[in-house]
Amino acid sequence: ILTTEKLNALFTVLEAFGNSRTHMNSNATRFTQIFSLDFDQSGQIASASLQVLLLEKSRIGRRPNGDPTFHAVYRLLAGAEGILRKELNLTNLVAENNPFITPLQKHEDKQRAMVEFNRIVAAFRMLDISETDEKVIWLTLAGIYHLSCAGAVKAGTSSQSRWQFARVECAEKAANLLGTTVEELSRILFSASSSVGTPSGPRPAMRTPSPTENNKDTSGLDNLEGLLIGLYFEVFHCVAALINKSISSPVHTVSSLLLCDAPGFQNPASCGRQTGANFEDLCHNYLQERLQLLFHHTALVAPKDRYVQEGIDVDYEEDYDEDCIGSPQALVSLLDRGQQSAAVLRTSQSDLRQTERKGLLWLLDEETVCPGGSDESFLERLFSHYGDRDHQLLLRKAPGNNQFVLQHLQGTNPVLYTATGWIKATKENPATKSAITILQESS
Repeated sequence: ILTTEKLNALFTVLEAFGNSRTHMNSNATRFTQIFSLDFDQSGQIASASLQVLLLEKSRIGRRPNGDPTFHAVYRLLAGAEGILRKELNLTNLVAENNPFITPLQKHEDKQRAMVEFNRIVAAFRMLDISETDEKVIWLTLAGIYHLSCAGAVKAGTSSQSRWQFARVECAEKAANLLGTTVEELSRILFSASSSVGTPSGPRPAMRTPSPTENNKDTSGLDNLEGLLIGLYFEVFHCVAALINKSISSPVHTVSSLLLCDAPGFQNPASCGRQTGANFEDLCHNYLQERLQLLFHHTALVAPKDRYVQEGIDVDYEEDYDEDCIGSPQALVSLLDRGQQSAAVLRTSQSDLRQTERKGLLWLLDEETVCPGGSDESFLERLFSHYGDRDHQLLLRKAPGNNQFVLQHLQGTNPVLYTATGWIKATKENPATKSAITILQESS
């Protein structure tokens, strides 16, 4: 069920759809995977399965730092040939004024991408992925590209302004590939982005809108970005499902081996980049701290507890457990300590004497759902919780705008974070969920 050839093909496909070039690595993994090898009674591999988590979805969106998107997009644009290229409308690529995807420009990069595209196709064959399923993947990826080319602009006067596609011909290509219409795409993307209170529209509500409702002030470009992210997210999980179909088996198994592969520790400053780490870098680093905590407990704490239970005296040169010395527990708690009650409390410094401090991720989540929440108010709350002397060894302010430093890896690797756009990053764009509807209703 799982041969060496299938294993190589599996990782070829995952690398194409889940990896990207970054400022730290030319082929960086941008997702976490949990790979399970399942063994039968004879000790042979009888089945396998794959879980994919924490895909860095923002890479398919706007890239303010010029970071490229996932490899698969560039390889399709450069490698599709003949009938497939015509069917995907990729004969004339639009390179200018695209904030999402820019095709490769250098000849050697295009040649390399063509070779890699053929490797993806060969890997699909090795994994027994049908040509029909493969075609659906390419159609959706090409649709993502054409939608990114279509763009969004605001047209009309200030009182009658509305969002629309900047390049209708590109939107038509995308609609054709996705099995829908330009009108339907426009309705999904721009109906909630039109100006509120225009004569043709309803009167604005006389109350504060719920944070879970569609944001009427969301720009058309934000909605377009959300739809692109949603479509690529579905493609990525479709690829993972097809891989699981190829390597899994209903055979009874008696034991399993789990392999966790995650992006490494993210510190842009180590490469001379002073713009600060973003929210997704924080998520990757939090996972690394969690894995370190698991190792600490498994290798140091659990054996010591077992020795105590068995009445075995062991002399330790250093007590790793007292006051969490040698443990990442303190920083992990600062990041994810949960709230004690279901109520959302925006506590002040004086209130913290009566209520337990909540972790950074909890505070960010609360700011996301609270009306008026912003990156600035999130940082204000964070330092009201952890700005005292007791936490200066873990967290401190930085001189830049919306910047702070976390002392990762027990203080050996300080990381500068820039908390700009974090509230937006944690909110789900309503257009993202529309991707599922578009694909389900595709003709």
